[in-house]
Amino acid sequence: ARRRDLTINALGLDLLTGEILDSYGGLLDIQNRRLRHVDPETFVDDPLRVFRVMQFAGRFGFAVDAETAELCRSVPLEYLAKERMGEEWDKMLLKSPKPSVALGVARGLGIFGQRHTGLDRLYVASAGEAGDWAKALRSLDMAALIVRLRGLSDERARHLMFAVIGQALDKQGAYGDKKESELFFEEADLSSKAAAGARYLIQHYPTADRLAALVGTKDWTSEHDADLRRLSFDLGRAKAGLMVEDTALLAWALRFGRLSNEAAVKNGLASVYPAGDALERRASGVAPVWKDARPKPLRAVRALGGVYAQPGDAGPVACRWRDRRSVRAV
Repeated sequence: ARRRDLTINALGLDLLTGEILDSYGGLLDIQNRRLRHVDPETFVDDPLRVFRVMQFAGRFGFAVDAETAELCRSVPLEYLAKERMGEEWDKMLLKSPKPSVALGVARGLGIFGQRHTGLDRLYVASAGEAGDWAKALRSLDMAALIVRLRGLSDERARHLMFAVIGQALDKQGAYGDKKESELFFEEADLSSKAAAGARYLIQHYPTADRLAALVGTKDWTSEHDADLRRLSFDLGRAKAGLMVEDTALLAWALRFGRLSNEAAVKNGLASVYPAGDALERRASGVAPVWKDARPKPLRAVRALGGVYAQPGDAGPVACRWRDRRSVRAV
């Protein structure tokens, strides 16, 4: 037990008597909702434990003991493999009811300064309730709530959560020859498929946000239906199982983030982005296949002097006849 990271993880059970073995006060720490290290000498043996403190703080809403926080800040993180860090980021973002808590803890523990300097620059450049940092935290908590209420798969939740962070980072501009989001995705060991999904959501959510403001109104035209088709086609090119709904959910979360803290609490969930649901219904009506996470792609093929649309590898596309020799994507 002495070599465990935190007291809440150092509990044991006597299988003969059923007695809980608690040599380091873990039960009391659970009662007090506190994260506290077991032994300062063994804690620093593995720098990943600093990220685990961040993850547990986000998942369980526990406060970090002052001595433990000071100990975490003394641990060098420069040689920690990004694969191990990525696992903790994934657990935190997919399992935390309020990821904003974890991000606040992470900065306090020195994680940003040592390994995620883009997040540190974002915090320094945009402090305050109206700044981009505060907006990103509100958006991230909203995205976590959306994931739970919609029952999104881990894959779709991963796209959404990392897209929220990436969108906030990219507002700061590029750092060197790469976008801030790309640097963060690499450092968090995000897979190429998940990174592509997050990037496509960041790129295309403004279209969903614009269309959501018009859907169901007299200003909606067939041109907007064509915009929905193009959006579906572009998302399909990511080959990450993206849907129009995913862009609407990102726009929903980001709209919530732009509210003040007081307005966010007052408006709650239901009244923040009702147009997003209307857009999803419209997308289903225009092309029901879009609701499938992996729509069957189409391609044009020549046969017997004519051109026909059939399943292929050209990506999801809506087609109509122009003449007997061609099919045009709209």
